[in-house]
Amino acid sequence: MKKKAIIIAIIIGLSAAALVMLLNNRGNDSGALLVSGNVEVTETNLGFKTAGRIASLSVDEGGRVAKGDLIAALDNRELKALVEQNRASVAIAESEEIKASKDFERFESLRREDAVSGQQMDAALRARDAARSQVRLARAALGASEQRLEDTELRAPISGVVLGKNSEVGEMTAAGA
Repeated sequence: MKKKAIIIAIIIGLSAAALVMLLNNRGNDSGALLVSGNVEVTETNLGFKTAGRIASLSVDEGGRVAKGDLIAALDNRELKALVEQNRASVAIAESEEIKASKDFERFESLRREDAVSGQQMDAALRARDAARSQVRLARAALGASEQRLEDTELRAPISGVVLGKNSEVGEMTAAGA
């Protein structure tokens, strides 16, 4: 008797579940699956690393962005000129290093023949080392100016939707704002 009651209870339960599923799917011919749950939202506040005048805004509120998309840019004309100036400084320093190295090699061959003094040899060595240091210095200045130029662009760190903007084209912005 207990077995019959259990079987009848299982049949009633399955019938009720089938009826609920049938009623939930009625009118839902799109094949969509209805679920419930939580949606996590990541909100990111962005700002430039450097201060400057906003030259362009590439997206509007409500616009979609993908990771890496340009969102805004600062006026970078001065920094572009600085990068070009530093590239020229690197070229000059490298040229001076080549000259100083060749001079040092000449002095070395003359020193073997006792045609130059030790003092002249030391001066040539110092000139070569100073030229090498100038190349490193010029390259470091170029790298720093290229980074500052890159910092005039604000790019999306993640894909998402722009919820709001706090500045407009032509306005000045502070670093981090």
